[in-house]
Amino acid sequence: MILHNVNSIEADIETLTTILDFAGVVAFAATGALVAGRHTMDVLGGLVLAFVTGIGGGTLRDVVLDVPVFWLDAPRYILACILGFALVYVAVRRFGEAPRATINTIDAIGLAVFTILGAQKTLDLGHLPAIAVIMGVLTGCGGGLLRDVLANEIPMVLSRKRLYATTSLLGAIIFVVCVPWSQAMAMGLGFCTVFILRLGAIFKNWRLPLFPEQKISKN
Repeated sequence: MILHNVNSIEADIETLTTILDFAGVVAFAATGALVAGRHTMDVLGGLVLAFVTGIGGGTLRDVVLDVPVFWLDAPRYILACILGFALVYVAVRRFGEAPRATINTIDAIGLAVFTILGAQKTLDLGHLPAIAVIMGVLTGCGGGLLRDVLANEIPMVLSRKRLYATTSLLGAIIFVVCVPWSQAMAMGLGFCTVFILRLGAIFKNWRLPLFPEQKISKN
């Protein structure tokens, strides 16, 4: 009975992870398409940004960890990127340009999902918790970084105006600290940490203290 319950919980977590993974790719791909629309790119440009944003962070993670790139044998991720682009394309044609807050909110969902899943995959591969935290941040922030660079924007991860990478870092830390007790609890707490902090940054301008300005002597 106990073994059956354990197997059921593991199956539920695996199903949840698969759903979150797909949803995260769709969300990030959508932000890529939205940024392309804001810069009045053509359809090809929108697809490029959608794909780069949707699978870029996970690709960087897998390359660093020297494991097979996750989307090469899983066509659903390609379909997820296309779906994210298509949803945005239809919505923009119907309702017009999306507000930047909408882009940032959707981006927050992808950031939270991929931070946790990136850290989880790293732990599953047998790496230390500290490496899992780093890979979680890379997975969460990598796609958005590539998107913003290609769109010739200051990457959100480098912006001093609002919290971004810090939210991913804190979420990844909470996940790896809590995962020995409960993987489901760790995923939930980690996700909520990233998402809530990022929403606070978007709508309440939460940010870290700025580094004191230094005056350079002329002597």
